[in-house]
Amino acid sequence: MTNMHLDIYTIVLILGISHLMQVLVFFHQYRVNKTYHGIGWWLMWSAAEFVGFSAILARAIPDLLHPAIIVQNSAIVSGTIFIYLGVRRFFEKDLEIKWLAFIFLGYLLFLNIFLFIWDNILVRSVVTNLFLAGIAYLTAYTLFKYKKEGTRGTAIFNSVIFIVHGTVFLSRTILIATGTPVTAMFTPSFFNFLPYFDALIVSLLWTFGFIIMVNQRLSTELRVSKDHFETIF
Repeated sequence: MTNMHLDIYTIVLILGISHLMQVLVFFHQYRVNKTYHGIGWWLMWSAAEFVGFSAILARAIPDLLHPAIIVQNSAIVSGTIFIYLGVRRFFEKDLEIKWLAFIFLGYLLFLNIFLFIWDNILVRSVVTNLFLAGIAYLTAYTLFKYKKEGTRGTAIFNSVIFIVHGTVFLSRTILIATGTPVTAMFTPSFFNFLPYFDALIVSLLWTFGFIIMVNQRLSTELRVSKDHFETIF
């Protein structure tokens, strides 16, 4: 049991390190591809996730438990919103920030109510999992709907990854609703391991997928420009 406890803690530590590396990757992409909108939002996603997973480690300190829960959930949830906004901006669509901000503030209100007024981990877990699943499905739909020539295959690949990611959190919601006990963060169980492994795998796939999508768009635009000038001359 002790080894599994350490394994969960180690996985969270690895997640924090991997997201820090993703911050550096997207920062570099943002610097060299400023003409493409959306990369800045993905940079904010990786930074928010780094903060969120760092806050999970602070939950092991009893005096920091409640502040860590607030920081963890708000950072991870806002990070998923940043991904969605980045996808919309990459495909040159309106951001819809107002209604997303309204929903996020509503989520924070629920989180605080069911943490400080009525401490109920079941309600917090259900609301958080539903929120993450909903944003994941919305991002998958956006990728699939607005995919362009040159990035079509990668956009579909990323869309499938988001569907899988959303299904993981929807499944967790169903498990809670059907009586699966919600235990402490570092309790060794499949229910607790699942979101960590999901976050580790899909975040790496998203990073590679988004970078490939940017490079494919660059290659497509260069090819179109080349064909245009060849036609002129």
